[in-house]
Amino acid sequence: MIFFHVPHVLMKDGAIGTRVRVPEGVGDDEILRHLDQGTPIRTAGGWWLPVRLGYWGGAQLVALVPVTRFAEDSYLDAVTRVGNRAELARVAGTLPGPYGVVFCDLDRFKPVNDTHGHQVGDRLLELVALRIRRAVRRSDLVVRFGGDEFVVVRGRAEPGGLALTEARLRAVLGRPYRVGGIRLNVGVSIGTGLDEDLQLAIQLADQNMYQRKNRT
Repeated sequence: MIFFHVPHVLMKDGAIGTRVRVPEGVGDDEILRHLDQGTPIRTAGGWWLPVRLGYWGGAQLVALVPVTRFAEDSYLDAVTRVGNRAELARVAGTLPGPYGVVFCDLDRFKPVNDTHGHQVGDRLLELVALRIRRAVRRSDLVVRFGGDEFVVVRGRAEPGGLALTEARLRAVLGRPYRVGGIRLNVGVSIGTGLDEDLQLAIQLADQNMYQRKNRT
């Protein structure tokens, strides 16, 4: 790969301007991972955002954009203010395994949006996220994974602790909600996964959640 420092556009080493020095401690694999995820790289010298410019002579041209102030909001879900998938990707590498995942999917969320509108639906999602945060450990990562899906990720997880977290979430998320005088009963389907690989743990939790949802 050939790396550039914006605003200089270099087609090849020495062709136009000077090749930028890649931030210390950042390897090609890490740059490619953040490039695919669309997330910045944090180094001792600050934040760098990799941007693909194209290809030249078989080499991938990547611009490393220095970000002097990276908005924390980029890692937060706009509705619930818990982490988003970018936050999951960012934090995943810092958590020690094995990884425990609790996958939560609301059961009757679509009828809430259809009947009461998206404003009520969004407020419901906020309340769900708040209950999840209060029910888990401070060190656990809470992420809105999809429309009405949330995951809780725990490092150094063990089966007993994961089961307790699942039971606690099932209890608090199964209680009715009240939004603007409207009483809502949505229910939740929950699955867990435990593995040394985070992506496998998420897949296991997702599969277990859907198996339980299909049985109800």
